[in-house]
Amino acid sequence: MDESGSAPVELAVRLISETAHDLRSPLASVAATMELIRDGQLGEVTSMQDDVLQAALKQCDYLNALVGEMLHADGLLGGTTTLHRRVVRRSEIQNMVSDATAAVLATKRIELLFDGLDANEAPIYVDATLLCRLLVNLVVNAERASSEDSTILIKAHDDHECGVVRWSVVDCGGGISSEKMRELANPGASPKRAKSDYGGRSTGTGLGLMICRQLATLHYSDLRIRSRVGSGTDVMFETPLAHPTAVATAFARFRNQIFGPAMRPKPIAGDIVPSQSDRSAAASSWKEATLNFVGAGPRCGSRVAIGTTSISGDHAAGAVDTFDRILQSRLGRFEVSYRTTRRTWVWVLDADHRTVADRMRKIDVSLGKLLENVEVTWGEPTVVPVGHRTLQSLLIDRMTTQALSAATSEIFGHAVDRDTVRPGTDPIASSPVAATRLDEELRRLTVRMRHHSDRMKSQSAALRPPRS
Repeated sequence: MDESGSAPVELAVRLISETAHDLRSPLASVAATMELIRDGQLGEVTSMQDDVLQAALKQCDYLNALVGEMLHADGLLGGTTTLHRRVVRRSEIQNMVSDATAAVLATKRIELLFDGLDANEAPIYVDATLLCRLLVNLVVNAERASSEDSTILIKAHDDHECGVVRWSVVDCGGGISSEKMRELANPGASPKRAKSDYGGRSTGTGLGLMICRQLATLHYSDLRIRSRVGSGTDVMFETPLAHPTAVATAFARFRNQIFGPAMRPKPIAGDIVPSQSDRSAAASSWKEATLNFVGAGPRCGSRVAIGTTSISGDHAAGAVDTFDRILQSRLGRFEVSYRTTRRTWVWVLDADHRTVADRMRKIDVSLGKLLENVEVTWGEPTVVPVGHRTLQSLLIDRMTTQALSAATSEIFGHAVDRDTVRPGTDPIASSPVAATRLDEELRRLTVRMRHHSDRMKSQSAALRPPRS
């Protein structure tokens, strides 16, 4: 990372965070005073006055949320935000976002639409709270740029080939000019509120989008903005689907692309990254910018350590869930812990051969202080280079092997816990179907190999020179 480029951002965020501490107390006093007036403690309140006070209190709630974002900005940039990634149903995200944005959107009578967030859609692997914050921030930005009686769309499209869900927050507001798009794409620029050149309406793309950039990074994604003045804005990011291959691929791609030696080419700071449609249709006035990661990098830029952790003994599900939350809270931005079964995890630590043992020891000591009588077994770590397919391949192998081993043991009737299947799936019932299919597949492969062998023999005989 270019430290000189991110220094102005870090300084601005630190100043914003310190200022937010000073704003919270007087804001709470103002809200408490208005509540006293609304409740009639200082005299009778008319119906019209009550409506005005309710609207003012809603604005106080919004300001309080904004101050909260300002307080969290320093942690997001420094990578100290506590994470709890888990298997999440999309309907849960929809309900959280709807509740959080209802009051803000009601002021302009804006309708929030959802596409691809039904309960029957494939689950995702995210931190539900942080994903909700990301979507709420984007919706609030869209609301500021939108007119009354308009709509905002949150769309989630599955890309099963890549193992991700592509999210979009689309508005029909004034759009963002090319100049402002360049400011957004420049990681070294000081955060400031950007205004659309269309009607002078504020789009709120300063602090809010800077925080959104970091929240997207925590889900292994860039933040992409596509906009056209007079037409609206589409903000996009990705989250992994909730299966081992998708999570392993998303993390490995994120770690390799940003910090590995085989880094992808990055645009010059401030340049707009053209989309495929822009390149194919020069007449299009849609502009696209990509907001990459900004902040402190990993401790070990060229190596990571991969290993496993398991809990032995008979423990209640609540204790195991607590262990999962504590384990994730001890990991940094460039580390991950994936729960392959109810009692086993695969993790990636930001460490190399010299530091991995000490890193594991510190995590183990921290877990032991918070959870008593829980026997934790740490597997032998493997240190792999960053920037190569080795990281992705090994991570996929570790995650899928553990997830499948529990399922296989359950299918063939081995004595295992009933809750050892991957979280988010139904318990696996004993069935001879899997064994039958395996036998059929082995027979098919045997016949196929025999045919290949016969063909190779005939080709070899044809190539052999004739005897004189």
